[in-house]
Amino acid sequence: MEKLKKSVQNPTLIRFVSENNKHKVNLENILKYSNCTPFFTRTIAGIVCAYCKQTYQDPQDLRTHNRENHKYDEFNHSKRIDKNNLSIKLDITDLKCTLCNANLDHISNLKQHLTNEHNIKFYSDIKDYIMEFKLTSSQIMNCTLCNSTYETFKMLLQHMNGHYRNFICDVCDMGFVNQHRLKSHKRTHEVGTFKCAYCDKIFTTRVRKMCHEKYTHNSNARYTTNCPQCDKSFTSYYQRNRHMFNDHNTAAADYKCNICDKTFILKSKLTSHIKKVHLMERNHICAVCGQGFFIKQSLNEHMIKHNGERVFKCTVCSKAYARKKTLREHMRIHNNDRRFKCGVCSLAFVQKCSLKSHMLSNHGVTLTEFENNRTEKSP
Repeated sequence: MEKLKKSVQNPTLIRFVSENNKHKVNLENILKYSNCTPFFTRTIAGIVCAYCKQTYQDPQDLRTHNRENHKYDEFNHSKRIDKNNLSIKLDITDLKCTLCNANLDHISNLKQHLTNEHNIKFYSDIKDYIMEFKLTSSQIMNCTLCNSTYETFKMLLQHMNGHYRNFICDVCDMGFVNQHRLKSHKRTHEVGTFKCAYCDKIFTTRVRKMCHEKYTHNSNARYTTNCPQCDKSFTSYYQRNRHMFNDHNTAAADYKCNICDKTFILKSKLTSHIKKVHLMERNHICAVCGQGFFIKQSLNEHMIKHNGERVFKCTVCSKAYARKKTLREHMRIHNNDRRFKCGVCSLAFVQKCSLKSHMLSNHGVTLTEFENNRTEKSP
């Protein structure tokens, strides 16, 4: 009874620290005793300050701005985001302890150093929501934990979820830093019929519909990125990189295959190439004949062989075809699109097969022989 009276008179003897306060103490200690820089996000326009939302293209400008304007500001993340969406992004380039100027490479080592060398307390009984980055001006972004590279900050963020597996998807076992990202991810597993709000296209998932609407119909995109060659504006890095490759024969970044030396402008394209060509991944299997395909679309096109359904109808003559590509080729007849020209007599044909037949019957040579002979004669 006497102990209970003492504890009431001195409430510090019994004190409950909420999870949010534990996060706050950990973050405040990191910011107070190191030179790391918090930031809100990175967009096409640049890196956004976590305190005042000003945007800077150069990371060093953000660091200078943060040091000169927000050194003594309280980083009150609890007002900005709720617990389910908690994630703090820190730039740890040239990370140092401000008490002894020791160099550290990661936040975990910084916390261990501050605890062991300077007796700074951290709460270790909570999930870690602090994500660390090393910001550079380069278009290529590296993961600080495993050195994987990505073309966009969004792709890097998706990758970083795998290093902070606080919440796990029970369908595919992917990990996420917070509950909000897990909830958003679970939408990718929802299958149904989702119609575009702007056109007649229909998608099997809500996420595909949203991506289509964002990148196809969003004419009022907030941020743009310019081509350094001609200053054309684009709403995504992929559009800009593809433009640079097609129109200027240059690439913002080259990703070379170490097996066949092919080069790609996006890392995702290189990964897809390796899986499809070199690893021969064929995960989409036909239930009728057992043939495997790399992507589902190829399987769907293959299934036409088995069901024979002709769903693509010509609006002019009502002929029907099993493939959209075949219908497009048929439409050249109605449009008098004679794109296949004979190299001998200059007659032009709608279909390539008609050109082949013409050359063999009228000139006594196959199209392949004619083209090979012309290549050999050219300087």
